[in-house]
Formats: sequence, C-alpha cells, structure tokens
Amino acid sequence: FVHPPLYYAMTGVIARVADAALPGNSHFITLARLVGSLWLFAAMLVLYLAVCRLGARWQLAAAAALLLPLCPQVLLASTTVTNDAPAALCGSLAVLMLARIMVQRKLGWIIPALVTGLSAATKVLNALPMLSLAAVIAIVAIIAWREDHRKQARQLALIVLGVLAATAIVYVGWAAFQAGRGVAGWKSPIQRISD
Repeated sequence: FVHPPLYYAMTGVIARVADAALPGNSHFITLARLVGSLWLFAAMLVLYLAVCRLGARWQLAAAAALLLPLCPQVLLASTTVTNDAPAALCGSLAVLMLARIMVQRKLGWIIPALVTGLSAATKVLNALPMLSLAAVIAIVAIIAWREDHRKQARQLALIVLGVLAATAIVYVGWAAFQAGRGVAGWKSPIQRISD
C-alpha cells in the first residue's frame, strides 16, 4: 500500500503467466519467489557491464558479478517476495550510470532520470543509489564550474536535477494517489515483532 507498485506488478504478472502454463494446483507463491532469481541475474549482468565500462578487465567484472549473490541480504531479498529484490539491480544500474557519465562522458540527463524513476517505482528507497550518484555528480559539477568548464557543469547539474525530480515525482505522485485509500487506524501485524 505505501510502496509504488512496479515490483509487485512485474513479479505478479510473470508469476501468473508461468502459473497458468503449469498444470495442477497453483504454484504462484513459489513462482513469485523464483522471479527473484531474475532480478538477481539482471543485477549481476548489469554489474558486470558496469565494471567493464569502468575500465576493469572482464575477469574482475565477472568476479564482481559472481560475488553479488554471496551478500546475505541480496540473497535473502532474491528468494523472497519483497520489493527489496530489485535493490541490487538498482545499485548496479547506479554504477552503470556512473560509468556512463564519468568514463564514457555521456552527459544526457534523460537516461539517469528514467533509471531513477523506475528504481523508485519499485520502492522509493531503491532510488537511494541514484541519489548517492547525484551527490557525487553534484560535487563533480561544482569542481567543473570552478575550473571554468561551465557547459559541462550545467550538463552535470541537469543530471542531478533529473535524478532528484524523478525521485520526487514517484514519491509525491504515489503518495497523492494513495492518499485516503488506507484503512484508518490499521497497524501492521508484524509491527515490533523484530524489536
């Protein structure tokens, strides 16, 4: 209810289509959990590409990608039906955007803004890697401005503004859409269970 629906929509559609193709009883929950492996594989692939674009040899990039599922939190999120599952992919996309901006010198703002918006649409906190990237890019923009590279500084500033705007649009838009839809006084049954 409080989180944007992109993760649940994608996972639900994939699991329902696969469930309809399988004979017998419903396998929806198992299939929804298996979709987590797709999120993880996508994160590994994007991280491999990102590390390669940062200039590392393919062996180091492959090692980075293969180490990703060894992080307990990543593995847990990838085996559970939770909107934390795309977090590794969102982080990998932020590294790819870093390579795109800093190494490839592609300074367009639209792609980083789209990546941010899609990340935030799975869970607003999943935009945090892109917000961290925006902070780094803001510092680089300030340095470029001080070194009299005004055009580059403006392009970098547009990337920062695009990332911030995409996050705000998803957050404010979803909050406005959901305003008044909740059940008054409802409390999560698992609230304080892990305190």
